[in-house]
Amino acid sequence: MAKKKDLTTELKIKEAARKLFMQKGFAATKTRDIAEEAGLNLALLNYYYRSKEMLFNMIIMESMGEFFSRMALVVNDETTTLEEKFGRMTTEYFDLIKNNPDLPLFIINEGRNPQSDFFSKMKQGVDPRNSFLKKQLVEEIENGKMDATHQMHVMANCIGLILFPFLGAPILKRVIGLEDDEFEKLVGERKELIPVWMTRMFNMK
Repeated sequence: MAKKKDLTTELKIKEAARKLFMQKGFAATKTRDIAEEAGLNLALLNYYYRSKEMLFNMIIMESMGEFFSRMALVVNDETTTLEEKFGRMTTEYFDLIKNNPDLPLFIINEGRNPQSDFFSKMKQGVDPRNSFLKKQLVEEIENGKMDATHQMHVMANCIGLILFPFLGAPILKRVIGLEDDEFEKLVGERKELIPVWMTRMFNMK
C-alpha cells in the first residue's frame, strides 16, 4: 500500500523552493538547499518531488500562470484605451510583485541563464508581439496620435517604470535613505501615477 503524503510537508517544500528559486534562480538553487530551507532531509524531498525541474515547473506555473492569464486579458482587450491598459497593467504587476517581492530578481537571474526556458514557457501565456496592445500602439503611432518611433519604446518604458523601484529598492533605501514606510508610500503613489506619466511621456492625444 502506497505511503500517504503529508500535505504540510509538501507545503513546506514548496514554500522553501519558491523562496530560493525567486532569490537565486533555477540553476543556482540546489535540492539540498531546498531541503535545508524546509528543515527536511534530502531523501524526503525526493520522495515528495522527483526532481528539481518538476518542483520548479509546478511553482513557477502556480506563481506566474494566473498572472499571465490576467495580463493576456488586459493586453488583448479591444474595448479599453491605452491609458486604461497602462493602468490595469500597472495594477497587475504591482499586485504580483507585492505577493512575490523577489520576483524581479528572479526574472533577472533567469534572463542571465542561457539554458533557462522560463521565458519560452511564459510566452505561451501572453506574447506582447502578437497582442492587441501592439496593434493599438502601431495604429496610434502611424496616425500621429502619440510621439513614439516604435511601439517597443512604449512597452519598455512602461515595464521600466513599474519594475525599477523594486529592483532599485536597495539603492533607494541604503543610498538615498528611504525608510520602509516611505518606500511603501512611494510605490503606492507610483501605482496611480504611472498611467498618467505614460500618456504625458508620449504626448498621447
